[in-house]
Amino acid sequence: MEHRKSLLAAALLAVAVSAPSIAQPEAISDDALEEVSGQGLQVVENHNATFPGAGSQGLGSTNLQNNNVDSVQMNDWALSRKDQKASIGYGAVLANSAVNTTSNFLRIEAGTGGGNFSKSFEQTNMAYAKNHTNMANMEATDTLYSVAGNLNKQTQRVNNEIRKGDILEVVEQNNNNNSVQLNDNAQRNAQGILHTNAAASAVNSGDNYVAASALTETTGVQVNHQIASNFENYASAVANESSIALASNTESQGAQFVNNGGEILEHEETKSENVVIYKQDNNNNSVQLNDNTQMGANFITLKNISTSAANNGINTLKADSITASNISQFNTQNAGNHNNYATSAGDALAFNLNKERQYVDNGRYYDERVIDLTKPRDEKTKIYPDAVIKDQNNNNNSVQLNDNAQRDASALIAENLANSASNTGFNAVYVSGDTKDSEVLQENTQNARNFNNIAMGNTGGAAGNAEQGATQTVDNFWTTVEKQNNNNNSVQLNDNAQRDMAGVIIENAANSATNIGMNVLSGSDVDSTVPAGAFSTALKQKNDQKALNHFNLAKGEGSIAANINKQTQVIKNYTTDEPLDLAIVEKQNNNNNSVQLNDNAQRGVTSVVLSNTALSAFNIGMNVMNAGSFNGEISQNNSQVASNFDNIAEGVIIAIATNAELTGGEFYKTGEPENGQMIENVHAWIPEGEVQNNNNNSVQLNDDAQRAASGMSISNVANSAVNIGFNILSLDSVEEGTVEQKNLQSASNHTNVATAAIAFAGNVNKEKQYIYNCNCLAIEGEQNNNMNSTQLNGNAQMDVNALTLLNASASAANIGINIINATNVSGGTIQQTNNSSASNFSNTATGHIGIAGNGDFGVDITFPSF
Repeated sequence: MEHRKSLLAAALLAVAVSAPSIAQPEAISDDALEEVSGQGLQVVENHNATFPGAGSQGLGSTNLQNNNVDSVQMNDWALSRKDQKASIGYGAVLANSAVNTTSNFLRIEAGTGGGNFSKSFEQTNMAYAKNHTNMANMEATDTLYSVAGNLNKQTQRVNNEIRKGDILEVVEQNNNNNSVQLNDNAQRNAQGILHTNAAASAVNSGDNYVAASALTETTGVQVNHQIASNFENYASAVANESSIALASNTESQGAQFVNNGGEILEHEETKSENVVIYKQDNNNNSVQLNDNTQMGANFITLKNISTSAANNGINTLKADSITASNISQFNTQNAGNHNNYATSAGDALAFNLNKERQYVDNGRYYDERVIDLTKPRDEKTKIYPDAVIKDQNNNNNSVQLNDNAQRDASALIAENLANSASNTGFNAVYVSGDTKDSEVLQENTQNARNFNNIAMGNTGGAAGNAEQGATQTVDNFWTTVEKQNNNNNSVQLNDNAQRDMAGVIIENAANSATNIGMNVLSGSDVDSTVPAGAFSTALKQKNDQKALNHFNLAKGEGSIAANINKQTQVIKNYTTDEPLDLAIVEKQNNNNNSVQLNDNAQRGVTSVVLSNTALSAFNIGMNVMNAGSFNGEISQNNSQVASNFDNIAEGVIIAIATNAELTGGEFYKTGEPENGQMIENVHAWIPEGEVQNNNNNSVQLNDDAQRAASGMSISNVANSAVNIGFNILSLDSVEEGTVEQKNLQSASNHTNVATAAIAFAGNVNKEKQYIYNCNCLAIEGEQNNNMNSTQLNGNAQMDVNALTLLNASASAANIGINIINATNVSGGTIQQTNNSSASNFSNTATGHIGIAGNGDFGVDITFPSF
């Protein structure tokens, strides 16, 4: 029986902009968009009547099925034109999201008062996007119980099973849960100012533009004040010590379950092993771009965002001269995704439970088998019935770009974000002439918080993120895997994705907290190497950034702050011992908390900032100034805090601060606990010329990935905390005044602090990779096993051109760069400072009994159920 839900059509937000090069956009009809489901639970049951295949009933296979929960899916030529580029001023395709898009344009034409603008101007975008944000009893003082949360709002279950004697053929099936998926030629060659595809997200975009011939005695302000709150909960109960406050996001079992003739979600008593998956994409909290999507697109800002909180602010000012004026540009941004806050006079609990769990079950064998071991190995799949996976992508909290996605595209800011909190601020001032007796201030203040929990209790406090089982499980039982990509909290780019792409900021982030702040001030073109314009003024540039990813704080007499089972991936390629047979793995990529670039991905890309970030806290602050002679004050500052998987527990009696993988599962062959990355190849064969890549907390670049790429900063970051600060100043001469450049940086990764009479601070089973190649396994091809590693193969990063090139895995890293280029220094004071602190897998336990450490333990402990 097929269960169906009512479907809610997506809407297109189109705002006309008066500009000669931008055509008036037209509203898109409902029929032009794929249907997008409403909130809650989606159950799709494909039983005999739907998938009899070539079996006894012979009703044929299902050629195409799209199952979307709170997702954006665009197919064919959606928002594109085959013969003419689609022109969009401001556009968006939204599903279950809160989105604000605001812009201010001010232009002073020459000839209107001589083009001189005096007095003052102010451009302000105040935006507050709240999606699935709940507040309970925040003002009441007599509340005993307070609960704020989201329950089972993001669950998808797809069951493909068939009776014995029939064949289950899935020709093409797309299962998108809180995801963005673009296929075919969607948005190919599209152009415009800003376009956002958002699913289950809170997004703010603000632009301010000023163009004038001259600014004299003018006070000018450009401000973007943005708050994006996605799946955040606030609960307060302060009546007495019996009070309980609970703030949480919970899925009762997990987020996405897909069954292809397996045993999860099963109904049939007798089943068939004849399962053929020709093409299946399973996306959970992910962004996936396929085929030619967004190829050749041209936007100022292009964003694909799923299950995230994101802010984007742009301020630009162009003038012939600035005299006796005060000009300020501000981006104040707070992005919060899946954060919970609980305050109680008694017990306080703040947590996310089962929000990132994906389970894909492929194939079983239910009959007797007669094995002829005299047959050549490569004939086994032709002789014996088994499941076959020809092309399957399983993306969990990940970003995956395939084929020609975003190839040759160009944008000032291009972002693909999955399950993240992200802020991007860009300030630019261009003065073709002199700036005299004036002050110019550019500042980005950014806070990104992803999966953070704060529990402030008197009696007890518990704050954490947990999955009751592995984060991603892919079960290939008696299955031939021809091509399968399994991405968990990862970024994977394949084929020609983002090849020859051009942009100032290009970012791909999965399950991370990221901030990118850029301030540019120039007396000539931004990309010019010849300074122009004489400055006699105060020029200030500042980036103040905090990125907190999976951070937990708990206070109470007894307190616990923890991340449990957030980084476990279990991949099973196996058959049974009796009867003896082989599973075949031809091409399989298993990425856990990793960055993997294959083929020609990002080859020849040109960007100022190119960033691929997986399960990390990441900040980039960049201040660039280009001027002629100088007499006055210049300051360039970056203040950065990156915290990834840090926990603080403050108690009286007991305090526990930990990151742990304790799924309770175990590998049936050896009894090994299934924690970390588990690759179980039991009687599996990797043929000659084929490859299996197993990356755990790693960066892997293959083939020609990032070959001949160029940028000021190129970074690939996996499971790390990273700060990158640039201060770059180019002047003709320094006559009098002060010049200061400073980077203050703190990076902490998997750092735990516990304080109580009995205190434990540690990381348990967090750096474990278990590869089991059974007794009859044949690795005739290639197997790469990387844990906490960086691996570059082929021509990866060959001929790359960058000021900083960083490949970081399971690390805490700071990069601070101060550069001054002055032809003549006749006076003044110059100061350059870098103050950096990096803490990686460090623990502090303070108490009568204190235990601090990192360890992997071969014990089977099950996380308690609720």
